[in-house]
Amino acid sequence: MPGLLLVAFAQAAVFAARPAMSADLEPAPVYQPPPPVVPVYSWTGCYLGGNVGTGWSTWTYSNPTDNPTRPGERGAILGNDVVAGGQVGCDYQGGAWVFGVQGMGDWTQIKGRFFDSTTGAFDESAQARWFATATGRIGVTMTPQALLYAKGGAAWVNNRYQDIQTGAFCGFGSLGCNQVDATTTTTRLGWTVGIGAEYMFAPNWSVFVEYDYMNFGNPSVNFTFPSGNSNAFNISQHIQTILVGVNVRGNFGGAPVAARW
Repeated sequence: MPGLLLVAFAQAAVFAARPAMSADLEPAPVYQPPPPVVPVYSWTGCYLGGNVGTGWSTWTYSNPTDNPTRPGERGAILGNDVVAGGQVGCDYQGGAWVFGVQGMGDWTQIKGRFFDSTTGAFDESAQARWFATATGRIGVTMTPQALLYAKGGAAWVNNRYQDIQTGAFCGFGSLGCNQVDATTTTTRLGWTVGIGAEYMFAPNWSVFVEYDYMNFGNPSVNFTFPSGNSNAFNISQHIQTILVGVNVRGNFGGAPVAARW
């Protein structure tokens, strides 16, 4: 009888140990890394940024009434200089298309002068001091991060014009060489068109390169001299710029900037 009890006790010990042994034989769980973070690129939202580049301005002078024997063009000025400023705007993306509005302003010192051979007495000087645009734009995405766009709208430019004594009477009487005899400043309204490419290198950051053309018509600009006499020129003007810039972007409605697979 004691032997039977000993055998039963041994069998029970074997069965009790079997689950633990099976657990020891199961493979260890495999470590699964967290899924990668995938940026979500959306053009919908507002942005603020800065730009820098180069600009060219052409002013063409005409005065058909000042000297009836030589009407029409009197001369032209071509100037170029660095431009720098900023822009603010909002975009909305629908599929591959992006629609937006933008305001841009730049400061510059584009200037130049020419000798008015018709009078034989003056240099005419012009300087663009700042310009600004308010435009709509439409673009198409080449990839989720790359956008090609066109823009167009209104433009403004602030110019300073001067008559400078340099010609045949320079140094005679009260007139000195390179003396400014008349200065006038105007802000002109015109129109603009442009094309560009923008790349979103992070969900909330983008860079762009852009070409713009601005035309300000051919208005009359009046000059008043110290003697009280006045003269007027019709001065046509257009400006071209090439800009590079960066924008920091926000998303409407708190849209996520990243998602997980």
